[in-house]
Order: sequence, then C-alpha cells, then structure tokens
Amino acid sequence: NDPYSLYKDMHLLSFVDNHDVSRIASNLKNKNHLPLAYGLLFSMPGIPCLYYGSEWGIEGLKQKGSDDNLRPHIELPIFNDLSEVIANLSKIHKNNKALIYGDYKNIVILNKQLVYQRSFEDEAILVIFNIDASTYTLSPNQLGSYNEAIDLISGVNVILSFPITLQPYSMYYLKIIK
Repeated sequence: NDPYSLYKDMHLLSFVDNHDVSRIASNLKNKNHLPLAYGLLFSMPGIPCLYYGSEWGIEGLKQKGSDDNLRPHIELPIFNDLSEVIANLSKIHKNNKALIYGDYKNIVILNKQLVYQRSFEDEAILVIFNIDASTYTLSPNQLGSYNEAIDLISGVNVILSFPITLQPYSMYYLKIIK
C-alpha cells in the first residue's frame, strides 16, 4: 500500500511477456524458473494475462526490425507440464478472493526465497517461493504463528511445524486454516 502509487486499489493487467517484448522462456537462463514466474504472476496483485503460446513455454526473441519471432503461427495446442501448472494456477486464482482482491504483505525477502501474504476479508494465503537449486529451511520467526494450512497447488493439508524445508525450485500457496 504505497501512498504515492498512482494506481492504488486498481486492478491492472499483469504479465510476464507480451507481443512487444521477448518471451519469458527466452529470457530465463534457468528453465526451472519458468513455472515459478507464472506462480508469481498468478499470486501478485493484478489481473494475470497470458500471451498466446507462452503457456507452453514457446520461445521468441525481439529482434531489431522484426517481431516475427514473438508471433509464431501455431497449428494446434502444445499441452505440456507447464500448461498444466498454469491451468492449475489459473483455477486457484479464480477461486480465491485473497489472490484477486487481497492486500499484499512481504514476509521474507531473500536473494532466492520469497514469502508474502495475500489477505482479503477472512481469507489469508501465504505464497512461498524457493528459486534455488538447493533446499531452504524456514524458521518460525520468519513465518509467524500459523498452525495449519492447505497447499492450494498440491491440495495437501500442511501442519506448519518448524522448521519447514522448501524443496528446490518450488512454490507453495498455503491457504491458512483458522
């Protein structure tokens, strides 16, 4: 809630790539980060917007004088693991008001780990990322005093007992159970 924001309380489009910039799949050096980028897109404030083909991880670099690489002709859908992840994230976003209307609060910001909370009315979701190739352990003083949650991505109930080990290249949307 930045008091100087021009767009406070507005639902603007958010995207990781579009028709004017190189595709995210081409920009990322580590392809393990691609699903995590979409995890951010569907959990941050804003209306998530996908550019056609990016849901399949299509690559394309903006080149001087031509955007042709950004706009390939696609005959048929190319369903893959990434499209499954994005379909699940889209469904989660659609069904959780905290991800649509909720406020945003940073909890942990490290070089390769990020935890924030989205809250709206009686709903709270902890969003957790580990973009490292190694596990990372969250301590109790990093997360606060939550007891139980459901991981919206896996559908598994989680008892928030510490320490919590985050797997490499992982994301969690933990809906707090009150």
